[in-house]
Amino acid sequence: MENAEKYMDGASFINKVLADLTDLTPENLIKVKYAVAAALQDIKLRVMSTELRTDRDDNMESIQAFIANKQSKNCTKGTIYQYCLSIRRMFTFCDRNFRDITSVDIINFINHLRMGAGLSETSVRNNLRNLSSYFAFLKTYGYITINPVELVELPAVHEKERQPIPKEEMIRLKDNAGLRNEAILDLLRSSGIRISELVTLNIEDLDFFGDRVLIRRGKGGDSRMAVMSTEARVHILEYLHSRTDKSKALFVTCRKPHNRLTAAGIRSMLKELARTVGVESNIFPHRFRHTMITEAAEHGLPDSSIQKLAGHKDVNTTMRYTHKSIDNIQMQHKLCFG
Repeated sequence: MENAEKYMDGASFINKVLADLTDLTPENLIKVKYAVAAALQDIKLRVMSTELRTDRDDNMESIQAFIANKQSKNCTKGTIYQYCLSIRRMFTFCDRNFRDITSVDIINFINHLRMGAGLSETSVRNNLRNLSSYFAFLKTYGYITINPVELVELPAVHEKERQPIPKEEMIRLKDNAGLRNEAILDLLRSSGIRISELVTLNIEDLDFFGDRVLIRRGKGGDSRMAVMSTEARVHILEYLHSRTDKSKALFVTCRKPHNRLTAAGIRSMLKELARTVGVESNIFPHRFRHTMITEAAEHGLPDSSIQKLAGHKDVNTTMRYTHKSIDNIQMQHKLCFG
């Protein structure tokens, strides 16, 4: 005997949709709720039963368990967001329960990312890496017996050589930056901290006598110390002395109510500053980090020391940045062998 048709009321449907939108702000959730409610006016929703959908579809349950596991390991919100983005992309494309996803589905999904979504090879690999972590978790905890991503191989990709910011471009940026922005440029370049770490800094996190910067619970969940230059310290103090607000944040917006400066705000500032001074190369926060690591390596700082300053858990990550120019290598060779 066939089951009787089941219907879902609009409120239940809205709550089901909103439960999946964990990355939206409360204000945006309310907007979505009202928009969906308006669209569902006078519409009757029938619950479909298919082989791929059951009364208890536990895709979301598996995602929530995976996120909880990552949170227990002190993954940052940004990292967890990227995990969720990759997983939801896959489920949107595959439209089936996680237990039924095969390596063929993953390959088709990869092709979709390349051809349909137009993602770069690096972005495709990042998505695949995120999915591999998700399915590895499911396998470890007994949800599945085979990780479908393990069976997928991608051709090797030759990464573009990361280029530091040339000194002449850095001078042009600093000469036109203004008090606050010059302090930001100096701190990014001399300390090599991540943009996510910079925007969470408070004034009390800086030791102006020892030129040290306390990074609280940085990427990976561990607090660490970074080092700033004398020039950065001087410009930061000048900026702080010019402020009249009471915010504890190290960098704030120029306009009232002087909120904490955001990563998006700094990226926008750098882009506009580069455009204003005629710097054609791409200027973005992480490039300052790369510049610090590269210059430290070229001045002879060991990879192990750079690793500690940069907050890398794996020295291999540091070594990706510390490529030396052929001129630098030749000079060192001459010193050794004549």
